[in-house]
Formats: sequence, C-alpha cells, structure tokens
Amino acid sequence: MNNYDKETIRNWANFLYKLNGNELSLLATAIGLILSQDLDASQINVVGNFFEGVGQIMLIIGAQEQLNKGNSYYNAK
Repeated sequence: MNNYDKETIRNWANFLYKLNGNELSLLATAIGLILSQDLDASQINVVGNFFEGVGQIMLIIGAQEQLNKGNSYYNAK
C-alpha cells in the first residue's frame, strides 16, 4: 500500500472518529442499503460476512495494541 492510500484511509478513519453515535449509525445504514442494491440474498450474505470478518480482525488488532500500550513488559522491549 502506498503512502497516498495510507493517508486516504487515515482521513476516513479520522472522519468516522469525529462522528457521534447517531451519525455513525445513519452512515452505516445508508452504506448497507446502497451496497445491498441489486444483490440477491446469497450475495448480500457474502458481502456482509466479508465486512464482518474485516471488522473482527480490526477489533482484535486494536484491542491488542491498546492492551500493549499499557503493558510495561511490552513497552520495555
């Protein structure tokens, strides 16, 4: 991934971070409805499960990084 792509992802992450819960929920609903257009049930399930998997991996990485920031053993390495 090049630096431009990384910066674009950081900008989107910062945008999402600044939204309140209602705004974030509304955006997620709109994106879900838009992505589901013209797909059959099986395709919707595949796309939904893919994003669910991506989200779970990101949550694992984020939780581990947050844990390691507070772990003095990890910081001493």
